[in-house]
Amino acid sequence: MFHLVCTWAICFLTTSEEVQKKLYEEINQVFGNGPVTPEKIEQLRFDPDRFDDELVMKTFSSLGFSGTQECPELRFAYMVTTVLLSVLVKRLHLFSVEGQVIETKYELVTSSREEAWITVSKRY
Repeated sequence: MFHLVCTWAICFLTTSEEVQKKLYEEINQVFGNGPVTPEKIEQLRFDPDRFDDELVMKTFSSLGFSGTQECPELRFAYMVTTVLLSVLVKRLHLFSVEGQVIETKYELVTSSREEAWITVSKRY
């Protein structure tokens, strides 16, 4: 499941230069030139309280993503996703392909109707 989160995160990061810049700055502030560690991951500013709204909880609980029981793999998936995106954004600038339109296909798993491509350049 984490690969879908990474795929969509990368896709959305390519569409917003400002968001990608903020993420890059936060990653540099928290990790610096050091390794990505669980302690440092905890310092990133993901705010789970934004999902505390009762309506949001009700919506996601029908999809199996909330409630009193937590998926045992959720923490692992979060860590893997965070490490992957942190390393990518720290080393590469992500761009969408000019003229590409990504149409969403809504099914059990949301995906794009066709392959989505990005381009990258090395950060210096």
